[in-house]
Amino acid sequence: MAQVLKRAEKLAAKAASRQPAFAAEVARVEALVRAEAAKHTDTGAFAASIHVEHGRIDSHIVSDDPLAWHKEFGHLAVKERSQAAKWVPGTFAFTNAARKAVR
Repeated sequence: MAQVLKRAEKLAAKAASRQPAFAAEVARVEALVRAEAAKHTDTGAFAASIHVEHGRIDSHIVSDDPLAWHKEFGHLAVKERSQAAKWVPGTFAFTNAARKAVR
């Protein structure tokens, strides 16, 4: 009977993550996210906050911007207390990049 190591999945993922093609794909998706973010900003600060964090096995594309969640999905904004809050649509930079990456 065949025997499968309990750690086989983790070992395979770790081996795959060391391949040049894996790094190239991470860089491609990071570029997609940055390009999407750049469409929606005047200063470029949001796009500049996007980078790759490498774990032991996986890589994650993240933003250091403390307002990234609000920029991604939208938020309410008030210019003056006497005014009603206005909805600011999200950029969906990460969402749109993920959709483009799988095409």
